Amino acid sequence: MTKPLLVTGCHGLLGNALARAFMSRGQSVVTTGRRVIPPDTGWEYVQCDLADAQQVDAMMHAYDISVVIHTAAQIVASGERPQEAYTRNNVVATSNLCRAASRQQGVRFINCSTISVYCGEGPYTEDCSPTVPETEYGRSKFEAETVLENHAGEALKGVSLRLGGLHGGHRTSGVVYKFVRAALDGSPLRVAEPESRFNFAFIGDVVAAIEVLVRENWPHDYAVYNLAASQSTGLGELAELVLGLTNSQVELELGSGNARNRVMNVLKIARDFSLPEATVEDNIRAVINQIVDGGI
Repeated sequence: MTKPLLVTGCHGLLGNALARAFMSRGQSVVTTGRRVIPPDTGWEYVQCDLADAQQVDAMMHAYDISVVIHTAAQIVASGERPQEAYTRNNVVATSNLCRAASRQQGVRFINCSTISVYCGEGPYTEDCSPTVPETEYGRSKFEAETVLENHAGEALKGVSLRLGGLHGGHRTSGVVYKFVRAALDGSPLRVAEPESRFNFAFIGDVVAAIEVLVRENWPHDYAVYNLAASQSTGLGELAELVLGLTNSQVELELGSGNARNRVMNVLKIARDFSLPEATVEDNIRAVINQIVDGGI
């Protein structure tokens, strides 16, 4: 039997999709979370607070993990001291996992980071664009990247994936879902910033890319990669595409908001790995089908 993969954050959108994808291919999977999970998921589950070093050490000692796929994160924090929550659950948690994985020798670590580590306007390139995050979330995720880089070496190889905003899967928020839902419901489709451009990251493409990283050899002890669709799309273009694919006749209202450039350069990961990718049109069609079929 192959060594198991560890997927953190299995209650989340990406972690859950990854665990299910690897399980469907017969891969042994261990997942973590802080909540109780139903026993019929089919994968091994460890209730673990990743910010607690003793809990992480005990978990890693119990399993001979080959790859850590770290999707768990504090994305939104409230309360009196949100900065502490971001640091605890994004930075300290990553540090605990890195230290425990390093002791096992030969583990590979895939850290799911974010476009939020960048500041200013795109296009963003991994080795050139400024990483001065404008939010506490972005700051904590960039610090987590640095933690992994500092641990990477002979005992632990690491990759940080800077993901664009995630869409598809079972997400019921975000601009893609919002546009599709409005078109299907017959509501006016309002686009405040039609000229703003993004290259969206769709759940299916991210899962497929991580599956490739698990299978293939890595050319570096540590690397940072942007991961999103190779095709950039303006919000006005997205709205028109959604209307066409849904055959909707709803009114399209285009605003005159500032045109933002949040495009990421994805040439680096395409050079180092052979990644499959669906088109933006195919991904949107999948979201439409899920909504129509009652999947989300």
